[in-house]
Amino acid sequence: MKILKIHTRRRSLYAIAFDELIENEEAKLDESGYLLIDRTAFDETGYAVGRELCDDELCELIFRSAYYRARERAFYHLSRRDFAKKEMADKLRREFGDSAAKAAAERMVELGLINDESYAKRYAEIMLNIKQWSPSRAVRELVTRGIDRDFAKSAVDAVNRDPKDMIRQLIDKKYAQKLATGGLKAAASVSNSLARKGYLFSDIRAVIGEYLNENELYD
Repeated sequence: MKILKIHTRRRSLYAIAFDELIENEEAKLDESGYLLIDRTAFDETGYAVGRELCDDELCELIFRSAYYRARERAFYHLSRRDFAKKEMADKLRREFGDSAAKAAAERMVELGLINDESYAKRYAEIMLNIKQWSPSRAVRELVTRGIDRDFAKSAVDAVNRDPKDMIRQLIDKKYAQKLATGGLKAAASVSNSLARKGYLFSDIRAVIGEYLNENELYD
């Protein structure tokens, strides 16, 4: 496959025309069927008009281009907030493909810009102390973001929050008046609100019973 033309495009891209149709599924093509390639990735190859590329060379060029662009996008995302490794790869995958996304996320780890350990500790604090989610919900959320389950549980346990104490704090802050005046209907509403934060109904029942002196409330 021979390079026929190279056009400069916006956003640091080249549009490259070949003498054959490109059938690679990972290739990004413009409206004319030209291959869109990151300029830095292409310039590093030393390729020029007239150069013949075998299939392996074309695949490597397409991958390098996607990886370079994914890497730059990862820098941008990390300038706005923290990410876990899997979370970053998942975000990049939609635009740059699986291989480039994983490689870019791994590069962020190598540079020390992504660290799942510090991420888990930081977000465990936020989920429990600011969002006031239950420990079990915080663990589930960290796992969803790509943190190993055992590691997520360790980070949440390190915050050392008792679920019942957290329920009491929430009731004192938001629901005490409602419980005092609303009867069974209010108790059910408060229970559902606390359950959405991930608290167990057994813990919710026990704490609400303290406020209402109605331990038979859910019997």
